[in-house]
Amino acid sequence: MKFVEKFGRYGVIRDLKKQGGMGILSLAHDSERKQLVILKRLPALQRFPNQETRFRGEIDLSLRLTHPNLVAVYDGGEWDGVLYLAMEWIRGQTLTALVENARTVEFQIPSSACTAIAQQMLE
Repeated sequence: MKFVEKFGRYGVIRDLKKQGGMGILSLAHDSERKQLVILKRLPALQRFPNQETRFRGEIDLSLRLTHPNLVAVYDGGEWDGVLYLAMEWIRGQTLTALVENARTVEFQIPSSACTAIAQQMLE
């Protein structure tokens, strides 16, 4: 596997096209877990004081939460001045992509699918 960057125990394979609301999202390989993960990183240069506090709170909370409708968070903290979260990588289409594809081909998403998605989001 080829890495564009090494970040602690993670080998970064590629940055994802879109950045998260707070930080950089990357597909990475976790050398300890021997699996692909999503890394969310907040470099020191991109931090505002309130962002650091919020991101540290996100790390704290994410490591304690477990629910079938939430991605698993495996690791989080600070490495080399960069705050990070390592979370489960789920193959598949994002909700945004599903909606965009439906618009492109003028396909209506069945109401039963919309209801199921909404129920999962609310659980």
